[in-house]
Amino acid sequence: MTKREIIQAAYGDYWEKVKTYVDENGHLDVHWWTINEINIPFYRTGFGSRLPKSLLGIENNNDWVKIESIDSFPKDPVLCITCIFLEGTSYKIGSSRNRTPDDLLRMWQNAELTHYKIIESKPPIY
Repeated sequence: MTKREIIQAAYGDYWEKVKTYVDENGHLDVHWWTINEINIPFYRTGFGSRLPKSLLGIENNNDWVKIESIDSFPKDPVLCITCIFLEGTSYKIGSSRNRTPDDLLRMWQNAELTHYKIIESKPPIY
């Protein structure tokens, strides 16, 4: 599904009524809408702004990079975990490993990869 389709699904039957007041990340401007008329659990995300709880993390896709073209790949080898969406909302997450851009490209071309998430290794503090 696309980001927009996920946002529409979060609003469900209310989408047609609220779509004019929803931004690209799913935030609803409630200055123009009575929030009590919408029966969806929301987070308050600012003065006059609400986000359906199901969309928490949508701004950065929970740190996952969706591969849409060859430009989506990192330029250098990275420690990452991989993910492939199978059907609908089912998916399979791989183990964390060092991957080169060529590894990721091959996996994507073989339909073994739809997303990856870079793991930033931080040294211990003590």
